Amino acid sequence: MLMKAVLSYHIIFHTQNDAYPAGFSQFFNEIDIFPTVFNVEEEPIENIFQNILGRFGKPAVLLGEDYRRQLDKEREQEAFDFEKFQACLEELADKKKKEYSHLMEQWAGMNNILHYERNIIQELHNMPLRHYLMKFVLPVVTRGLNDVTQANPESPVDYLAEYLFKENPTFKLSNVHYNEKAEQFFNLLCLMKDKLKEL
Repeated sequence: MLMKAVLSYHIIFHTQNDAYPAGFSQFFNEIDIFPTVFNVEEEPIENIFQNILGRFGKPAVLLGEDYRRQLDKEREQEAFDFEKFQACLEELADKKKKEYSHLMEQWAGMNNILHYERNIIQELHNMPLRHYLMKFVLPVVTRGLNDVTQANPESPVDYLAEYLFKENPTFKLSNVHYNEKAEQFFNLLCLMKDKLKEL
């Protein structure tokens, strides 16, 4: 008897207090959610489906276990290949660095040699010609002329040339080869010999 009275009062209350419209739209509006309502009885299913895809995007593909394992294997292989490629790059960089260091050492050595030779050439250029002749040429020629006067050979010029060759520190009788400068010097001595005969 009590339950019937409560139900009757409840029905009377809702019929007399129809402040809220029927449906759930008012509830969502109060919590700031604005749903989109589709009339499935009047609108085509294709339009409804396209509207849903536009709002939520395409559905995610559910992968099978075998396909997931294959993807994991491919990712592991890609990571391994990338690490291998990275190691090759580092090895190549180290190799190039060592080659560069070696070339720089060789260049430094050659630079020292060139610097030394340049200093010698510079000293020779700065040295007066008369001083050069007095220091390096005339002493040897003078000794050779003294030797010629003592030996009194038939061919003084040839004797002097042979003496100068022997006095040359780089000359070796056991290993005589063609020398362009020596030939030019010998021709000059022969010319001097002819000039002496004309006197």
